[in-house]
Formats: sequence, C-alpha cells, structure tokens
Amino acid sequence: NIPERLYEAVTTQEGLEKWWTQQTEIYPRVGGIGTFHFGDEKYVVMKITKLLPSKEIVWKCVEQKSKISGSDITDEWVGTTVKLSIDDNKDNTTKLTLIHTGLTPDLLSYESGKEDWDFYLNSLKEYLETGKGKPFSQTG
Repeated sequence: NIPERLYEAVTTQEGLEKWWTQQTEIYPRVGGIGTFHFGDEKYVVMKITKLLPSKEIVWKCVEQKSKISGSDITDEWVGTTVKLSIDDNKDNTTKLTLIHTGLTPDLLSYESGKEDWDFYLNSLKEYLETGKGKPFSQTG
C-alpha cells in the first residue's frame, strides 16, 4: 500500500533516514519532536502538530541553525510550518503535496530551502520506487 509506505517514510526515523538525512531522531506522535542534522553546523527541530495516518503530517519548526551566506541569520525557519498531504488517487497513483507555510520569497533562505525540498522530495520518490534514496550523509 503506497500511502502507508509513504506515511512511514515521512514519519519514522528509519524512513526519514533513507531519504532526508541519516542524522535523524524523531518521536512520531503529536507533540513529539524531530531533530534533523545536516552535518555539524546545520540542523532543524520540528514539533509534530498533526498526524493522520496515511493522510497528513504537520510539523512546526521550533529551532534551527543554518548559516545563510552573507548573513548572521541562522533561524529563519523557526515558526514556519511544513504540511505533507498524501492523496491516494483512483488511478492507483499517490500524490504527496508539501506546503511550507512561512518559507516565503522575502526570506534569505527561500531559494536554498526550495532547492533543498526539491532535491529531498526527489530522494523520497527514488526511495519509494527503488528502495534507495539520497539522504544527507556526513560522509557525502
């Protein structure tokens, strides 16, 4: 069942480590915290605010450290919300929609954030189709 596999891939530590970052620690329950490291100098902490099995996941960024080139700002995502919606279509396809509310063009991290989401959502697709994604790895 693809919606169930997709839901597991975006809610469990084992799943997230296969396509997003291998440095993941998550407690998949409403109110639980997910910490995602991208090396020693970059991380994001998300609080899980909604879980509807095989349907919807909502995270709120509560902490971040991500150096933005030419700026001292490291926490632009704090207060933003990531909503992942899973739709099981009648034609045996599954659609994942990611909406990152608060990641707007006026933020310095907008372009890099958009590029990162594009890359990692592609990694998620590859993981679900082939069993192998392209998560961030400390070793590259």
